[in-house]
Amino acid sequence: MSESVPQSKKTRSVTFRLDSSVIDELQAEADNREISLNVLVNQILKRYSEWGVVVKFVLTTSKRYFT
Repeated sequence: MSESVPQSKKTRSVTFRLDSSVIDELQAEADNREISLNVLVNQILKRYSEWGVVVKFVLTTSKRYFT
């Protein structure tokens, strides 16, 4: 029986122009957590996108109960 090798997630490089104060705050938080700025921003964006799915689901399903 062969062992399955975990596959790494695909990533892409993108560039965003952000206010310096935002970058400073994020970098301070990343330093505090002892992670890279890239990891922190990835976590934030992932949670944001996942939360958006939850909100859409709740709004869609709640229409059935309130209309």
